[in-house]
Amino acid sequence: MRLLKMANTDKAKNLMTVIAVGAILLGIIAIILSVPQTGIPKETIIFIVVLSVPLLLILANQWLPKLLILICQWFCKRAFSGNSKAQKTLAFLIWATSSTFKLHLGLSSTDDIQAVYWWREAAKQGSVEAQLNLALAYFTGKGVLQDYEQALTGFNQVAEQAKEGSPNAIISQYYLGTMYKNGEGCAKNTQEAKKWLKTVVAFRNVDVKVNSSRDVEFAFFCLKSANDLLIDIAKNEEQEKAKQELEDVMAMFAHKFRGPLQSIQYNAEHDNLKTVTLQAVQTMAGLLSIFSIIATNAQQLRNKLQQDMQGEGTLVGVLEKALLPAIKQVLTLDNAKKIRQHYLGYAKKTAQVPPTTTRKQWVEDYDLEEQLQAQWEESFSDLIAQPRLEKFVAWVSERFFPLEVTGFNDDAIHFEHYGATESTLIIVLTEILLNAIKYYRSETNEPVKLSWQHRKDFCRITCENPSHRDERRIDKGSKKGHKFLSIIALNLQGEWTEPLPKNPYRVEWHISTELLQPIVWQESKQDSKL
Repeated sequence: MRLLKMANTDKAKNLMTVIAVGAILLGIIAIILSVPQTGIPKETIIFIVVLSVPLLLILANQWLPKLLILICQWFCKRAFSGNSKAQKTLAFLIWATSSTFKLHLGLSSTDDIQAVYWWREAAKQGSVEAQLNLALAYFTGKGVLQDYEQALTGFNQVAEQAKEGSPNAIISQYYLGTMYKNGEGCAKNTQEAKKWLKTVVAFRNVDVKVNSSRDVEFAFFCLKSANDLLIDIAKNEEQEKAKQELEDVMAMFAHKFRGPLQSIQYNAEHDNLKTVTLQAVQTMAGLLSIFSIIATNAQQLRNKLQQDMQGEGTLVGVLEKALLPAIKQVLTLDNAKKIRQHYLGYAKKTAQVPPTTTRKQWVEDYDLEEQLQAQWEESFSDLIAQPRLEKFVAWVSERFFPLEVTGFNDDAIHFEHYGATESTLIIVLTEILLNAIKYYRSETNEPVKLSWQHRKDFCRITCENPSHRDERRIDKGSKKGHKFLSIIALNLQGEWTEPLPKNPYRVEWHISTELLQPIVWQESKQDSKL
């Protein structure tokens, strides 16, 4: 094979002579340094060394190539007989020779191919180190076509088979982490990347038992690099989190302003009272102020709430102002599909269609949806001039569902109209009510239960909405509303409880009482309606 031919070339002889000379010089230095301990005269030592150098050079030039040939023949014989250790060693000899002496011996890529061949043979017999080298060859494309999927499979096998904390395990786990991080041979998976890199870093302070200097360098390189990669991933996650939060805020910004803008547009088209339009504009101004704070400074938002504990604003008024944009938003023609179950249910209740009419039949066989949409939008606009919570609740109960409201007559909570507290609560309640309307589904006309609970340490908004998974599977929006409510709760050091995938559809939003009321506290009655 090519390695045997190389050992007998003039270039190989010259190169090995140079190596021998280097070894001799190192020996001379060691001997001279040890003279004081031996007691032998320095002149004697130098004389012996000078006479020995020519002899050693002659021996190196004649016997080192022969010795290398004998070693290669011995490994070749055992490798071809199926000895996995010999196959692994022979592959390493070929690889090391082609990597280290390529410039001097003029090797070609065929040497790498031979190394891969023997690593593959050794890996078939269960050699973990050979399997690792084979995976590295697939990763780098050295001696074989580059194949990240094959490399990933190989590294996984080594990670499973290698002894925990061994160089083979550390190297394979490091490459698994980098490949999952970069999406090489697989989809990008940051969590999987972190899992493997953390496994590597766990051995940072443990003495790694190694078999060669190559293992030492490579294993410790992986240990250091794994820690650096984890730091990079953490930075990227922070940046991605900030980017996502900003996107959520902007999405909710557009979402929440749609209702007031539609009210202004509708009022202008129908020549409604100027006071109603002015209220919509003031509501938008308050929402804009809150959105700008949520996106930039959570502490400032908390401070504004604590400074907003007096005024004529009440929870009942907030609920009125939240119901108004929520209902107006779903009543537009563009949103008719999102509340189709209500149009169909109302048509059944008023005997406009048979009780057995399906949603599919409603869409294909009837033209009532647009008529009902126009009628409902018109009838609701008649309530806007003199909004009263009782009228809104009655309107909702007739067309959507029975709405049971409790606890909102809490007279301990007061704030300025269109201020920080009112605007924040409008955002929360509008989103909760929108979801209640869009995802409500009950064959027995069960009520939606909306409650305000005032406790010593916290205040809580709870909404229990009869629903069904099939209704929630229908695409009715961006589904970013709940994410935004969780951001608000987090910024206010409160809590948002996500609904579980079951019936009924229950959500909770908590806020600290100290952000809504002075420290002097008296429990409010919770059993009264509104």
